[in-house]
Amino acid sequence: MRSYDPVPQWWFCIILVSTILSIFSCSYFKKQLQLPPWGVLLACTMGIFLAIPGSVISATTGMEYWGFSGSHIYNQGATWVGLNLFSGQEVDRYDDLLSGMRNKGYIGSIKRRTREAMDGCAIFWKENLFCLLEGECIEFKGFGLRDNVAQLFVFEILDVHLD
Repeated sequence: MRSYDPVPQWWFCIILVSTILSIFSCSYFKKQLQLPPWGVLLACTMGIFLAIPGSVISATTGMEYWGFSGSHIYNQGATWVGLNLFSGQEVDRYDDLLSGMRNKGYIGSIKRRTREAMDGCAIFWKENLFCLLEGECIEFKGFGLRDNVAQLFVFEILDVHLD
């Protein structure tokens, strides 16, 4: 198990001061921000309850909690919700996802970012419901923008009766 350095006290002070400033800003600029002060507290509370369990699991076991969670969301979303077509951003384990999704009748495509990052934009669709007619990938870096990518697809809906 790895040993982590303790977090310095000034770090917590910065978080406290920025939270107080955020609450003050929401109170003072009500019309411009349209966020009530309690919304800042709610967002902080949600962040704590979502980040701490994943961080503890990752720190103690060395397992990538969020990577596992992402593939679980895709697989369960496809099974339980019955999604026929869906996309995802910052997909970094595409091959693992695709192998699991193929068992459920999906095919997919990914456009990876152009820098050294291994993530990208992925789209999955039911092979028996959609036929891909045309696809285009966009690299925003070519337009002088950030290193983001996108995919645009045109599908034909196959003549299948859905129950």
